[in-house]
Amino acid sequence: MIFYRGRLLLLLLLLSLACGTVRASDYPARCRVTTNLNVRSKPSKDASRWGRLSKGDTITVEYTTAKGTDSWGAVNFKNKRGYVAMRYVQYLSSLDTVSSTTNHSGYRDTTSFFDNSWNWARWVLLGLAIVFGIYRFFKWVDNIDNINAESSYPKHFLRLYYVFSFPIYWLNQLEHFLVEPWRYLFRKDWVSDKMKPTLRVVLEVLSVVLYIAITPLRLFNAVIYNILIHCVTGLYDLIFEVFTPCDSREGAGSAGRWILLFPWRVLKYLAFHGTLTVIESVLWTAVDVFIPARTLYHGTDLKACEAIIRDPYRNKHLKKTSDWTTGTFLASTSPNCSWAGRGVYFAINRKLASGYSDRAGECGRDPVMIACRVSMGRVINYTLSPSRVYRQAGYGGNHNELNIFGDKHGYTTGEWYNNRHHWEYCLFDWQNRYNHPWRIRPIYVLNFRTGRAQHIKGGVQHWLFDKAVLTDIGILRGKK
Repeated sequence: MIFYRGRLLLLLLLLSLACGTVRASDYPARCRVTTNLNVRSKPSKDASRWGRLSKGDTITVEYTTAKGTDSWGAVNFKNKRGYVAMRYVQYLSSLDTVSSTTNHSGYRDTTSFFDNSWNWARWVLLGLAIVFGIYRFFKWVDNIDNINAESSYPKHFLRLYYVFSFPIYWLNQLEHFLVEPWRYLFRKDWVSDKMKPTLRVVLEVLSVVLYIAITPLRLFNAVIYNILIHCVTGLYDLIFEVFTPCDSREGAGSAGRWILLFPWRVLKYLAFHGTLTVIESVLWTAVDVFIPARTLYHGTDLKACEAIIRDPYRNKHLKKTSDWTTGTFLASTSPNCSWAGRGVYFAINRKLASGYSDRAGECGRDPVMIACRVSMGRVINYTLSPSRVYRQAGYGGNHNELNIFGDKHGYTTGEWYNNRHHWEYCLFDWQNRYNHPWRIRPIYVLNFRTGRAQHIKGGVQHWLFDKAVLTDIGILRGKK
């Protein structure tokens, strides 16, 4: 229905603009002077000057005449026929009868507001047409989600994503390498248990030194991911809610409500939530300088992804679409998927993350990858833990031993070179206390089926300006 009404709106706009074309037959007409303007005795700039009109004066032009490349309009000035240059006169409306009031300075506007109603109507129609055009664009983009994965169109998005993200991705890889360049020496358990405690202390001190040394690189990556990418993708979701709302109470499915609530959506999503998104991006960029974070990838399916990162308070009808705990990355509990301990799993490369999401594709669900800024805290490479603990990683091990060792020694993240020859990270979490967005902050979601950034209905939950987050870090009082 909105589509057909929109086409009618565009048709009316074209008709109004066509009606707005000024022709010689439209005179006599009411016009407005756009600058201080001379009135001359003849249609020529060399003719004698009879007087002067002020900017904003409303005059009646009886007819126009061309003189060379200039157009001149005939006016009644102090009971005499004078001429003004039409390039400095704005056409308002045609008149059947000529009536005007004169004074010593020229003609003043004595008409009511409604004399210019048609001119106002054209601008209103133009504004509505622009808004509708933007709405149709976002609706078209949103419909790409329904394209079959074999279509060639989404593949272009995927290629563009890899082209533009290539240098950013490798700068993140460079940071990941420089903070722990000895990582690849500890893929296997070859150090004796006697040496491991000392080695852990020495390497941790060296890591702190390297973190300080590469601060310019860390700051650059923080700006790119926190401000540039997060703001763009966050505002992308908010703009979608303005033009294609998902909540019927905010205009979805009704042209009347869509138009009526449009200003409200602009204020709510762009002015309010958009401002908070920018503010928290800047704040967390500063925090990342002192509390190091890395960009890691989490593979899952779209349903779980939306439940994890969306904001449940902006569109409350979305709250019960999944059994997943909204706003939180749930810690793994199954022995079959907790090989590196109980917690939330991330990869430093997209290939491993896509491998996890491929399991969703095999089950008929949309496979997605969530790119996140993760404050990892203290990281333990399992090969530097006692051999009895290291042997619990992988299939068939007692994975709780990994968490117990981590908690006992103050580690918050486990690092493991898995049997598929990829580095895997487990953020230890027994009770889902630490996995609110202040520690795991989603940046964007890539849908592998459509090959483009995934729109999150209702918008992504704020990293900082959220009641659960503020309570969790102790700013607000509440049960943790």
